[in-house]
Amino acid sequence: MFSTLIFCHVQEKHLKSFHHTYKSSINQYNSLTNWFNHNNKSIKQNLKSPIQKKIILRGIENAKFEYKTRSFLNLKNLETLKEEITEEEIKKLLDKIKLSGFFTAVKIKSEIINKIQIITINCTVGPIIKKINFLHNSQLLIPELILEKIFKEQIGNPINFHLLNNAVNHIHKWYYDRGFHWVEVKINKHNTQTESINVSIQEGKINSIQFKFPNYTTINRQENEEHIIKLIRKFLKIEEEKILNYYNIEQGLNQLKDKKFVDNCDYNIQLCKAKQKVDVIIYLYKIADKTTHISGKNIHLASEIAEIIETETLKVLNHLFYNNKKRDNSKLYNTSIIKYQPQLNDYPTTVHKNINCESIIIKILTKLKYYQITDLYEWYTYSLNLITQNNIKFCYRLHNLGIKHEYITIKFQLPDLNNFLEIRYCKPWINISNKQSGLMTIKILKKFIYIQQKNISDALTQVFNNNWVICNSLLNINTIKLRSKFQLSNNIDLKQCLSINRNLNRHLYLQNTNEIINLYIQNMCNYKYENNTVFGYSIPQVTKKSKLKFLAFDTKLTYKNNNTDNIDWFGKGIYFMFISKYIVPLSNLNKNTIQNYKHQFIQRNIFKSILYYNFSFKQNFIPEQFVILDIEAGQLLGSPAFFPSSENFELQSPISMRGYADTTSIFPKLFYKLSLEMHIVIDNIQSAFLFIDYMYNQPRKLINTTFDISQILFTNNILNNKQHNIAVGIGYQFKAPIKKLPPIRLECSFTHQQEMQIYLKVGPRLSSIAIKKY
Repeated sequence: MFSTLIFCHVQEKHLKSFHHTYKSSINQYNSLTNWFNHNNKSIKQNLKSPIQKKIILRGIENAKFEYKTRSFLNLKNLETLKEEITEEEIKKLLDKIKLSGFFTAVKIKSEIINKIQIITINCTVGPIIKKINFLHNSQLLIPELILEKIFKEQIGNPINFHLLNNAVNHIHKWYYDRGFHWVEVKINKHNTQTESINVSIQEGKINSIQFKFPNYTTINRQENEEHIIKLIRKFLKIEEEKILNYYNIEQGLNQLKDKKFVDNCDYNIQLCKAKQKVDVIIYLYKIADKTTHISGKNIHLASEIAEIIETETLKVLNHLFYNNKKRDNSKLYNTSIIKYQPQLNDYPTTVHKNINCESIIIKILTKLKYYQITDLYEWYTYSLNLITQNNIKFCYRLHNLGIKHEYITIKFQLPDLNNFLEIRYCKPWINISNKQSGLMTIKILKKFIYIQQKNISDALTQVFNNNWVICNSLLNINTIKLRSKFQLSNNIDLKQCLSINRNLNRHLYLQNTNEIINLYIQNMCNYKYENNTVFGYSIPQVTKKSKLKFLAFDTKLTYKNNNTDNIDWFGKGIYFMFISKYIVPLSNLNKNTIQNYKHQFIQRNIFKSILYYNFSFKQNFIPEQFVILDIEAGQLLGSPAFFPSSENFELQSPISMRGYADTTSIFPKLFYKLSLEMHIVIDNIQSAFLFIDYMYNQPRKLINTTFDISQILFTNNILNNKQHNIAVGIGYQFKAPIKKLPPIRLECSFTHQQEMQIYLKVGPRLSSIAIKKY
């Protein structure tokens, strides 16, 4: 590619002369073989008799270059040989001269006179280059010392297109590694009298920046286009007459997408030949001022239902904020309440009550079924896991607020089993330095666990083994976060976050669960229901509450040697991530609780690294091989017992492992996970592979302040209880032609318990699901 570039920019008259010279040289090379055949009989002698040799080099006037040529062709060693230089050796010498690139014509003559073999080499060399002029070198990014070093071999020698081509490659590589992908190098022969050449480097300066809005209406364009362009120019930091950098524009557009200022954006670069610069065209797809998004897994919504959900979104928000139903405690509880004060301050406030379970049972089994948004989860939900990933999520955004185009995002998640609400206010144009952007987030997260309707039988089956039923559990999380991001280099990102958190944990337990349904069924058979009928049985109930405030500081450091999240099995690379969160408690529901901890803090550290390497062999019958090594480790420092319940929603340990249907539900005190894959590449989009996974878990010690429903529902979880887990298997991977789509995998795994699973999945990606939650 670069060779073609060089030849295209050599001055036309000299290019014609070079072409004519090389053409005549080729004719001479072809006629040389016939000359050897014609004179072969006259120069043959007895090879066994020693003869002397003399090699004469003509046509090179520069003594220094003549010495370099003799050394390069190794003529001195040829002259010391005792035997005659054969015709084959002379042909090899001719090819070596031809491939050197310094000569435009060569003629070799060999004859033997009085046992002396005389070889005469007549060379025609190109013009000697004594000076290289770098045009506009004072304005170039690349230092002149580097340019002189690159062209050092050419100075003092005849013009050589091989050397010039290598020099252009080095220049392009220097710019490309630094993100300047639109560089053009031109080499022109200046003048034979001055014996110099001119090198011109166009570094890809921006001639114009154009913004296009494909989905904007005419009215909106007239009102908002000028202001939007001004804001985006300031945010992307691109200006005319500045050099375009690939990493900067990619990073800027990605941040623009993250800030939800536009729905999507893309760009195109066109060369402006007249001015030898580039034109940047940026396409912006505008988000509506008000948008509602619905997402879910394993669910198909009819268009009528989707419309109802969209129109009722604001009503649901209003219901969550202002119209929460209050339960009548007089109907649920007896008048006798006994407060129990624990001896150790590590325990939260505990209240023992007697509850009349009739009202709860009747409400669950006989409640009329109304069509509500909160009931949609029954179409697809299959687990009571706190960390559910299959709920319907709604996102309501208000964009383009005020002159500076701030926006508010309101997200909430249904059903009642796992309610989630987040409000985020973004001021997109906070820039403390050139490589930093700030984001302030206000987040409210609420979780409601309530067993109701048709899921009650499944839920009771799970919890009967523990002899406890969770009738109601509430986790209320309020968080205010201040985030910042630093782009330390093209490969290194640093994110930091300072947050203040307030958690309220409440659990209501029912004991003696085996009697609940039996008692109710007996009463249904013996009595007829009338209005205000009250049964006289009750069972013990325990309610536990804990309130915690803490300050947290997060750090996330990421390194990757390329700017994509897809692993290319034809390449080599490394991906590294380190996450640390330092938590300091500020207050607790009980006084003097903090002083009972051995350490006044807790710190969670996670390290993740992925290395991938391609092995290619010269033998065609050996297919290419590709190796992926995924290492992940985590640890809790300080007081592991003090671990806020909200952290189960923020960041988990590796929640799953190939070959195991279970998932982890709590963050352990220490864990390691190792995954090794060996791929045999079938073609550009297919591969077969072997894999082995190993995970070690050291559970942390739990106390009542961190005891929640996840520990009760998943006490029998294999990954939680076993420290060592291992799985091996085989798989097939298919990569779609669209680069942005991750590969599709069909895997068959075997655990150390001799259990087999076959499943279809999407992956792998550089960052795991757990880390993406961060």
